[in-house]
Amino acid sequence: MDPMLGMVFMVPWNWAPADYVRCNGQQMSIQQYAAVYSLLGTVYGGNGSTNFNVPNLQCRMPMGYGQSTLTGAPGVLNVGQLGGAFVSTLNQANIPLHIHTSTFTAGGAGGTSTITGTATLPTSTVIPSLAVNGSITQNSMTTTTIGGTAVPSPTANVLGRGSATNNAYYPTAQANVAGPAASFTLSTDATTIAGSASGPVTLTATGGTGGGTVTVGPNVGGAGIPFGTVSPYLALNFIIAINGTYPMRN
Repeated sequence: MDPMLGMVFMVPWNWAPADYVRCNGQQMSIQQYAAVYSLLGTVYGGNGSTNFNVPNLQCRMPMGYGQSTLTGAPGVLNVGQLGGAFVSTLNQANIPLHIHTSTFTAGGAGGTSTITGTATLPTSTVIPSLAVNGSITQNSMTTTTIGGTAVPSPTANVLGRGSATNNAYYPTAQANVAGPAASFTLSTDATTIAGSASGPVTLTATGGTGGGTVTVGPNVGGAGIPFGTVSPYLALNFIIAINGTYPMRN
């Protein structure tokens, strides 16, 4: 049976027989292989005016195209679409939560820190009763004798004792003489003063630890080395038919 143009086969040798070429992505002449170009176009490469490329299956696994329903797979695979990698490295976005051991190394004793600010505090003060003891001495009054009667002179001190008729502060009818000393006691009631007081306040802290270093250990059992994602494989040779029967659509 003659093969149809563009059919891909696997063979266990490393060369292509007559009417076939290896599927290693090489360029083909459109003028020489116009029928093959009409089937492949530039899906696998080429400029579309003078050349086109055949599929490159070197170190690649073929996969059926179409809508994918597998978790993690692309939604739609188109014919000629490339993807996948031989190795992969996990990063913070795709590894599960885990715990790292951390240690703190003190950097030395702490110093003195001073914080200055303003504070307002309520206050209430009681002033107790206050008694003041002392004496007041009345001044002597100058008198003048008129008609045998001693009367105060116009310059007399109002605190001095005069006669009952000319001194409003004269307590009793008696001779006008120098006023005697008198003793008085002054007192006040207890008083409460309430309000608030404000002013600068300085706080000083000493001691403690003067900084240090936190060291986070590596994930136990891992070294961040890329790991392979390729299943066990067997290398074979893929070839594509460049001569044969032209395929007819159903």
